[in-house]
Amino acid sequence: MRRRNRDDKIGHFEDLYHYTAGADSIVSPLIAGHLSIEYLLRQLTIQYDPNLEQVTDELSHARLISLNRSLQTISSDQADFLVRINQIRNKFAHQLAYGLDISDIIDLFESASTIFSDYADQFDQCISELRKTPSKIHLNSTLLSELFLAIVYDLHQRFVALGGDEDMPHGIGSDST
Repeated sequence: MRRRNRDDKIGHFEDLYHYTAGADSIVSPLIAGHLSIEYLLRQLTIQYDPNLEQVTDELSHARLISLNRSLQTISSDQADFLVRINQIRNKFAHQLAYGLDISDIIDLFESASTIFSDYADQFDQCISELRKTPSKIHLNSTLLSELFLAIVYDLHQRFVALGGDEDMPHGIGSDST
Protein backbone atom coordinates (compact mmCIF):
# COMPACT_ATOMS: atom_id res chain seq x y z
CA MET A 1 0.00 0.00 0.00
CA ARG A 2 1.26 3.43 -0.95
CA ARG A 3 1.91 5.86 1.90
CA ARG A 4 0.13 9.14 1.34
CA ASN A 5 -0.03 12.23 3.49
CA ARG A 6 -3.63 13.36 3.88
CA ASP A 7 -2.54 16.86 2.84
CA ASP A 8 -0.55 15.60 -0.14
CA LYS A 9 -0.61 18.18 -2.94
CA ILE A 10 1.15 15.90 -5.39
CA GLY A 11 -1.42 13.85 -7.26
CA HIS A 12 0.51 13.86 -10.53
CA PHE A 13 4.11 14.60 -11.48
CA GLU A 14 2.92 17.80 -13.13
CA ASP A 15 1.72 18.90 -9.67
CA LEU A 16 5.27 18.36 -8.41
CA TYR A 17 6.70 20.66 -11.07
CA HIS A 18 4.18 23.40 -10.32
CA TYR A 19 4.61 22.98 -6.57
CA THR A 20 8.38 23.35 -6.67
CA ALA A 21 8.94 25.79 -9.52
CA GLY A 22 5.62 27.23 -10.61
CA ALA A 23 4.95 30.95 -10.71
CA ASP A 24 2.99 30.75 -7.45
CA SER A 25 5.40 28.38 -5.70
CA ILE A 26 6.82 29.56 -2.40
CA VAL A 27 9.33 26.70 -2.37
CA SER A 28 11.73 28.33 -4.85
CA PRO A 29 12.00 31.74 -3.14
CA LEU A 30 12.15 30.03 0.26
CA ILE A 31 15.08 27.83 -0.73
CA ALA A 32 16.87 30.67 -2.56
CA GLY A 33 16.33 33.00 0.40
CA HIS A 34 17.53 30.37 2.87
CA LEU A 35 20.70 29.78 0.82
CA SER A 36 21.36 33.52 0.58
CA ILE A 37 20.97 33.91 4.34
CA GLU A 38 23.33 31.01 4.96
CA TYR A 39 25.90 32.49 2.59
CA LEU A 40 25.79 35.85 4.36
CA LEU A 41 25.97 34.25 7.80
CA ARG A 42 29.17 32.52 6.66
CA GLN A 43 30.49 35.85 5.33
CA LEU A 44 29.71 37.56 8.65
CA THR A 45 31.53 34.85 10.58
CA ILE A 46 34.60 35.02 8.34
CA GLN A 47 34.60 38.82 8.52
CA TYR A 48 34.52 38.56 12.31
CA ASP A 49 37.41 36.08 12.33
CA PRO A 50 38.98 34.71 9.13
CA ASN A 51 40.26 31.71 11.12
CA LEU A 52 36.65 30.51 11.43
CA GLU A 53 36.24 29.93 7.69
CA GLN A 54 36.76 26.16 7.87
CA VAL A 55 34.52 25.91 10.93
CA THR A 56 31.65 27.65 9.12
CA ASP A 57 31.83 25.12 6.29
CA GLU A 58 31.13 22.33 8.75
CA LEU A 59 28.19 23.93 10.57
CA SER A 60 24.51 23.30 9.98
CA HIS A 61 22.36 26.32 9.27
CA ALA A 62 20.99 26.33 12.83
CA ARG A 63 24.48 26.21 14.34
CA LEU A 64 25.64 28.94 11.98
CA ILE A 65 22.82 31.15 13.28
CA SER A 66 23.79 30.30 16.85
CA LEU A 67 27.45 31.10 16.20
CA ASN A 68 26.58 34.48 14.68
CA ARG A 69 24.34 35.24 17.64
CA SER A 70 27.23 34.40 20.01
CA LEU A 71 29.66 36.51 17.99
CA GLN A 72 27.06 39.30 18.03
CA THR A 73 27.25 39.72 14.27
CA ILE A 74 23.44 39.48 14.35
CA SER A 75 21.02 40.47 17.09
CA SER A 76 19.12 37.97 19.20
CA ASP A 77 15.88 39.04 17.51
CA GLN A 78 17.41 38.47 14.08
CA ALA A 79 18.74 35.08 15.19
CA ASP A 80 15.32 34.04 16.52
CA PHE A 81 13.67 35.06 13.25
CA LEU A 82 16.29 33.22 11.18
CA VAL A 83 15.74 30.10 13.30
CA ARG A 84 12.06 30.38 12.45
CA ILE A 85 12.85 30.65 8.72
CA ASN A 86 15.16 27.65 9.03
CA GLN A 87 12.43 25.59 10.71
CA ILE A 88 10.03 26.42 7.88
CA ARG A 89 12.67 25.51 5.30
CA ASN A 90 13.27 22.20 7.08
CA LYS A 91 9.57 21.38 6.98
CA PHE A 92 9.51 21.99 3.23
CA ALA A 93 12.70 19.96 2.81
CA HIS A 94 11.35 16.93 4.65
CA GLN A 95 7.58 17.11 4.04
CA LEU A 96 6.92 17.64 0.37
CA ALA A 97 3.26 18.45 1.02
CA TYR A 98 3.99 21.03 3.72
CA GLY A 99 2.43 24.41 3.15
CA LEU A 100 2.15 27.73 4.91
CA ASP A 101 -1.17 29.43 5.40
CA ILE A 102 -1.49 33.03 4.27
CA SER A 103 -1.83 34.02 7.94
CA ASP A 104 1.57 32.38 8.65
CA ILE A 105 3.18 34.38 5.86
CA ILE A 106 1.56 37.61 7.06
CA ASP A 107 2.91 36.86 10.54
CA LEU A 108 6.40 36.42 9.08
CA PHE A 109 6.19 39.84 7.40
CA GLU A 110 4.82 41.50 10.54
CA SER A 111 7.58 39.99 12.67
CA ALA A 112 10.27 40.87 10.12
CA SER A 113 9.06 44.47 9.98
CA THR A 114 10.13 44.95 13.62
CA ILE A 115 13.51 43.23 13.15
CA PHE A 116 14.79 44.02 9.65
CA SER A 117 14.98 47.20 7.60
CA ASP A 118 12.20 47.66 5.11
CA TYR A 119 14.62 49.14 2.59
CA ALA A 120 12.01 49.67 -0.14
CA ASP A 121 8.87 50.11 1.98
CA GLN A 122 7.64 46.73 0.77
CA PHE A 123 6.50 45.09 4.01
CA ASP A 124 3.26 47.03 4.34
CA GLN A 125 2.51 46.59 0.64
CA CYS A 126 3.19 42.85 0.83
CA ILE A 127 1.04 42.45 3.94
CA SER A 128 -1.78 44.34 2.23
CA GLU A 129 -1.45 42.16 -0.87
CA LEU A 130 -1.37 38.98 1.24
CA ARG A 131 -4.54 40.01 3.06
CA LYS A 132 -6.28 40.23 -0.33
CA THR A 133 -5.00 36.78 -1.37
CA PRO A 134 -7.81 34.22 -1.09
CA SER A 135 -5.49 31.23 -0.59
CA LYS A 136 -1.91 30.12 -0.86
CA ILE A 137 -2.82 28.66 -4.25
CA HIS A 138 -3.06 32.25 -5.53
CA LEU A 139 0.02 33.50 -3.70
CA ASN A 140 2.41 35.61 -5.75
CA SER A 141 5.82 34.12 -4.92
CA THR A 142 7.53 37.47 -5.47
CA LEU A 143 5.96 38.64 -2.22
CA LEU A 144 8.03 36.12 -0.29
CA SER A 145 11.11 37.21 -2.22
CA GLU A 146 10.64 40.72 -0.82
CA LEU A 147 10.96 39.32 2.69
CA PHE A 148 14.26 37.65 1.86
CA LEU A 149 15.59 40.73 0.06
CA ALA A 150 15.12 42.73 3.25
CA ILE A 151 16.86 40.10 5.39
CA VAL A 152 19.75 39.74 2.94
CA TYR A 153 20.07 43.52 2.68
CA ASP A 154 20.40 43.88 6.45
CA LEU A 155 22.92 41.03 6.70
CA HIS A 156 24.94 42.57 3.87
CA GLN A 157 24.89 45.97 5.58
CA ARG A 158 26.10 44.32 8.78
CA PHE A 159 28.92 42.64 6.81
CA VAL A 160 30.00 46.03 5.44
CA ALA A 161 29.75 47.62 8.91
CA LEU A 162 32.16 44.96 10.18
CA GLY A 163 34.66 46.06 7.52
CA GLY A 164 33.64 43.78 4.66
CA ASP A 165 33.90 44.97 1.08
CA GLU A 166 30.64 46.49 -0.21
CA ASP A 167 30.85 44.61 -3.52
CA MET A 168 33.08 41.57 -3.04
CA PRO A 169 32.48 38.76 -0.58
CA HIS A 170 35.37 36.77 0.87
CA GLY A 171 36.99 34.38 -1.57
CA ILE A 172 35.73 36.12 -4.72
CA GLY A 173 38.15 38.19 -6.74
CA SER A 174 41.00 37.54 -4.33
CA ASP A 175 44.52 36.72 -5.44
CA SER A 176 44.52 33.38 -3.61
CA THR A 177 44.25 30.25 -5.73
